[in-house]
Amino acid sequence: MKFDSNTAILTVNFLLYFLWFWRNFKKYKRITPHNFMLLWISFIAFMAVIIYGNGLFSNWYMAGSRDLPTIDPIGLLLVFLSFIILLFPLKKLENIGIQEVIIPKHFKFFEMFSIIFFLACCILLIPYSLQAMAMDAVDIYVNKRVDNEDLLPKYMLLLTTFASLLFYFFVPYCFYQIRDKISFKYMFFIVLLFLFSIQRGVIAASRGSLFLSLATFAFTYLLFYRYYSKKVQTIARHYFIVLIIVCTTIGIGITISRFSDARQIDPLESIEVYFGETFNNFCFRVWGDPNIKHTHGEALFPGIYSLITGNQEISFDSRQDNVEYIRFKANTAVMNNFSTMYGQLYVEFGWFFPFVFIALLSFFIYRYFKKDVLNFYQFPVLIYLFQFFYFYSPFSNMFREVNFKHFFYVIIMSVFIKILFKTQNNDKILDRNTGI
Repeated sequence: MKFDSNTAILTVNFLLYFLWFWRNFKKYKRITPHNFMLLWISFIAFMAVIIYGNGLFSNWYMAGSRDLPTIDPIGLLLVFLSFIILLFPLKKLENIGIQEVIIPKHFKFFEMFSIIFFLACCILLIPYSLQAMAMDAVDIYVNKRVDNEDLLPKYMLLLTTFASLLFYFFVPYCFYQIRDKISFKYMFFIVLLFLFSIQRGVIAASRGSLFLSLATFAFTYLLFYRYYSKKVQTIARHYFIVLIIVCTTIGIGITISRFSDARQIDPLESIEVYFGETFNNFCFRVWGDPNIKHTHGEALFPGIYSLITGNQEISFDSRQDNVEYIRFKANTAVMNNFSTMYGQLYVEFGWFFPFVFIALLSFFIYRYFKKDVLNFYQFPVLIYLFQFFYFYSPFSNMFREVNFKHFFYVIIMSVFIKILFKTQNNDKILDRNTGI
């Protein structure tokens, strides 16, 4: 293990996040959605120390050099400030009430239809999941990235896209329904939703999708934790242990398949790099690179960039072609690697605009949840924001133009839910479990 000034700086960086988490944890005596994100960032910051100290980062990205430049702590401080702004709206969820909703009787038919629909999707995805497991994960990854080929046919892509929209509503819906007692129907539905998300990760050979699925269910569980009975809490914890084992096993399998022949490195070490590279990339390949040319939004917001500049938007045959073009424009290879949300926005716009972007989004999120009550129709938007704004923020900025259309559909669904439940609406707030 290497100990030098960079190790010390990365360690202090980790301690900033962990002490921030610990302070909030001691205040609330439990893991809240806000604390959950702090713990997640703390883990990634800790892994940054590990892969710097054991030389894995240097071997993967710096040609094995043991003499890396001294980290400028100013950059890490700016990242820390960006997370303070970004996570601020989540603090509201620590004390916010949740509206009690009377489910309309006619909605039960749609609920049953959705259970059957997700069951059918899971069954239809089985052969593609088996095909993906029989193939080398690296082949699936390359086919998607370089050849723009998807394992799923177009009709299945449409079905899974529609199912993923329903996913944002029915995950919190099911966790809401089990708050008083465990219901076989809703636990079965939760299993279907989890199986659906896992299958999509397997078919895409994506470790990130697996971890995102697990984190989404954990985040939703924490939203309702205060309202669960002790029995429900105990059973839910057992379920999560099983889910963690399943995701870890599949994630290791994908890692071994993707990296066993690709690099002279233990595939399991690539998991360390996966979680630990983000702060190191920012320090040594983003903030520490004076040759970066800011692309002013062309990478993450090409349509908006084209509209503002008057330049014609460039179309690419594959994602890899797009990546290579942006690498050339930005004069850096780091655009395709994790470097935190702030880091990726820094490559695009410089040091100041990322704060504007993050602050504006955080302000709108805070205003969206401005009341002291979380309404039922707001859950799909909240789950979507967790996935694409919060969960990935330690890695990169996923709240980009390519995801705007999907977000727009989620908002439309939330409006529809608001209208559907309006006649059954009331002002009653869920009673908290005082035994927690």
